[in-house]
Amino acid sequence: MRGIIAKVEEKTTIPVYGRTVENVLGAVLASGDLWRIIDLSEEPLPLATAVLKALNELGYIEFNEEILLTKKGKELVEKYGIGKR
Repeated sequence: MRGIIAKVEEKTTIPVYGRTVENVLGAVLASGDLWRIIDLSEEPLPLATAVLKALNELGYIEFNEEILLTKKGKELVEKYGIGKR
């Protein structure tokens, strides 16, 4: 999780925590729609998009017609016990 947080911190000055990443991942589990993910995560738009970009760059999600977890992303949510939001 620290690697994800460090990557997000490179992209924004908004404070980011493990819970922030968990909120966004939980939202991705619930929806593949960007705006719904932002809404469900309950994180500020610039922070949520920075988290999504970092997750994509690190191979945890992919951007297609929808935002989807990769195999690596599914393993991450399972490891941390993250559920749908």
